[in-house]
Amino acid sequence: MNKYSSLNVRKSEVDMGNGKIKFKLFNLITMSYVLEYEFYINSLVDAGSPYQTVSAKAQDLSRFYDFLLTASQVLVDKPHTNTILSPLVKIFSAFPQFLAFGVHAQDDLSSSVAEILCSPPLKSATVRRVLSTVKIYTVESARIESSLRALRPDNLLNVFSNEVFAKQLLERRNLRSSDRNRLVAQSFLAGCISGGAQTTSSSIFKVTKIISRIDLSNFGSKSFPIAHTVSFCSGIKSLRDKCLYALLFGGGLRMHEALKLKVENIDFANETVRLSNIEAIDFVKMNYKHHRNKGVNHYEVFMIEPFKSFFFDAAEAYWKHERASYTSEFFFLMSSRFDNQPMFTM
Repeated sequence: MNKYSSLNVRKSEVDMGNGKIKFKLFNLITMSYVLEYEFYINSLVDAGSPYQTVSAKAQDLSRFYDFLLTASQVLVDKPHTNTILSPLVKIFSAFPQFLAFGVHAQDDLSSSVAEILCSPPLKSATVRRVLSTVKIYTVESARIESSLRALRPDNLLNVFSNEVFAKQLLERRNLRSSDRNRLVAQSFLAGCISGGAQTTSSSIFKVTKIISRIDLSNFGSKSFPIAHTVSFCSGIKSLRDKCLYALLFGGGLRMHEALKLKVENIDFANETVRLSNIEAIDFVKMNYKHHRNKGVNHYEVFMIEPFKSFFFDAAEAYWKHERASYTSEFFFLMSSRFDNQPMFTM
């Protein structure tokens, strides 16, 4: 199978100047921008959510809209036999299987769309994230439905009833193919906002129902086994690295936070560690797009044992034997081969 590539939508980031950006999603079928998408995603930007978080949600919703538009065309061209579910509910109920199983999904609509979009099965954690993003998005978008309704075309298809939907399509059988596709897309886009929240909150959109069917043996754990952390730290020969990993394990810091630790942040007498670098504390003030790390809203690092003892023992030895002759304000430095530059610059 070829690599997945968006077929019906194009996601873009527009540089607004002053380090600010706006996300947009262009619908290639209706030849217009998806307003609900822009409203939701850019409200996250304005609220100061981390770039990586917003970018991931933007990509999740781009994938969802690509699925929605493709599935709506498949339903029209190749009607499925299930007459209980409405067209809109069929699409929403097919989305979790589309994500989790791709072309191997038992649901015909899921597998058909996956084949068209060349979409492979996603890992369970990714499936959870995408479904969560879509669920929150439909709920938030439903709140602004009344203000967006005036911007929609009249005479859209009823995607909440099989019989009415089929009848209305039949009445429009003389439409050109491009006009019909545009009408179908606009109808499902409108239905997604007005009825999506109710559907994503129902049992058919339950994450656990889908994840439980995934063979977890195919996915290796990304976490480091806690039982081996002490022996791992004990086995590190480099004082600097032993100190660094003890800080990561014992303080729960992200790597970019730990590497920017300053000498003044370590109180050896009271055995405390604090964060003071502005990038870690307040990412909102930085260039939004280029500062992709998540910030923190605390200053003091709470250290747990035995890593706290590992850290201060190694930090004191590192300071005395490897680090003391250098004047950098940052605690963790590279070797002399790299001119003893701060590690976060590597």
